[in-house]
Amino acid sequence: MKGVAAPQVESLREKTIPGLHESLVRHLPPLDKEAAVLDVGCGTGAWLERLFRHGYHNLYGIDVELSQVGTANAQFVEADLEVDDIHLDGRKFQLIRE
Repeated sequence: MKGVAAPQVESLREKTIPGLHESLVRHLPPLDKEAAVLDVGCGTGAWLERLFRHGYHNLYGIDVELSQVGTANAQFVEADLEVDDIHLDGRKFQLIRE
């Protein structure tokens, strides 16, 4: 896994319907703050950053292009799920969003 340097977090663009991330946070199942969370197709990392701001710290993202990632508060894997083998060191996730 490789980390990615972060520009200004405030400038992270959510590449989704406006307000979706905040709605998802409010509707999370009961989840320990140390639960491992994986975002498949993480884009800029905005969802993971929002989770971090809500107290979650065991965060991972996968995307085909990591140059757009704008947070250092998660670990990232650059991969194309259609062709690449993904190595997450045997981690198990309590929440996966795709």
